[in-house]
Amino acid sequence: MKNVTKSFRLDEDIVSKIEQHARNNSTSLNAEVNNILRKYIDWDMPASKVGMIPIARPILSEIFQNIMTKQQVIDLANNVAKNVIHETILFMKGNVTLESTLSWIKTRMQHCSEVNYAIDNNVPQIKIMFKHDLGENWSIYHKSILDYTFYELGKYNVGIEATPTTLILCIK
Repeated sequence: MKNVTKSFRLDEDIVSKIEQHARNNSTSLNAEVNNILRKYIDWDMPASKVGMIPIARPILSEIFQNIMTKQQVIDLANNVAKNVIHETILFMKGNVTLESTLSWIKTRMQHCSEVNYAIDNNVPQIKIMFKHDLGENWSIYHKSILDYTFYELGKYNVGIEATPTTLILCIK
């Protein structure tokens, strides 16, 4: 991407906090500001427009692990995938293709897990691993959504492995 130089006036306390965050992440102030703006453009701004809300991790964990049964989680995922995910990807990415779906999934998972994304050029496959601490039902929920989403895309050989703390998506 091409860089553009712009000048902004920012509150001193904001700059101070971003500088501290950049030091903690061993990045430059410029890189940190770019990351913040990228997250806002790619996720925060469109996510709020499609009705996504932030929720505290302990609350989400309690709901998924101690309130909902596995079957309720699967039913919820199937309903959400059928009624919401396609429209969400379309709104946030502009179309629903393999590339836009993978981009959406990767961005989505960055907000609830650690992501390891790899494309192996020697073997024609894409492998995405998501590590989280939200338990087995959270993995089941996302596996169900991903199963349905890729079923709708059609022509791809997709394998999804779910453990209590990890999801592994492999597309050949």
